[in-house]
Amino acid sequence: MKKLSIKMGQQNLWSILNKNNKRLLTLVVVLINFYCLALAQKDTLYTRPSWRFGLAAAANFNFFDGSTQQLNADKIAPVAFHKGFGVGLFVAPLLEFQKPNAVFGFMLQAGYDGRQGKFKEVFSPCNCPRDLTAKISYLTVEPSLRVAPFKSNFYLFIGPRLAFNLSQSFKYHEGPNPDIPDQVTNPDINSDFNNMKKT
Repeated sequence: MKKLSIKMGQQNLWSILNKNNKRLLTLVVVLINFYCLALAQKDTLYTRPSWRFGLAAAANFNFFDGSTQQLNADKIAPVAFHKGFGVGLFVAPLLEFQKPNAVFGFMLQAGYDGRQGKFKEVFSPCNCPRDLTAKISYLTVEPSLRVAPFKSNFYLFIGPRLAFNLSQSFKYHEGPNPDIPDQVTNPDINSDFNNMKKT
């Protein structure tokens, strides 16, 4: 009989609390919990780390301009290519060092820098289309001085960019005259530019 009376007592207590009282009780418990958390966090101090590690990734929008006609020692196009455009990948790990509340620090970024693109189609005197696609990429190294003038998260950086050539290949296509049927199409030429600086 004791078990039955305890059970009945709990049911009576729960039924006394209506829906609004239950919500109020839940809200009070949640507020007490937030207050205790706020007290626990009050005396802790956060020190910014001196070392930071990250990753930089972006798209390179490459614009080619000028005159490109001699592709290498073996191939000279009958007409010059002038304008080109392409999108390449830039990705590099990043290392930063700056002591807390210091104005000066340094950064080092090194990674892959894609500079590929396609030149605008040109036509040779025989009305034959010519296409040129450049596949150029670099290993880029960027040491920088990091300056935080207000000793906060805002900072400026300045430094050189050193680029070492990884690839300088191209694909050259000579199409037939579209007005003359049954012409044999020349195979594409895949080779390297030869007049490019290594750095």
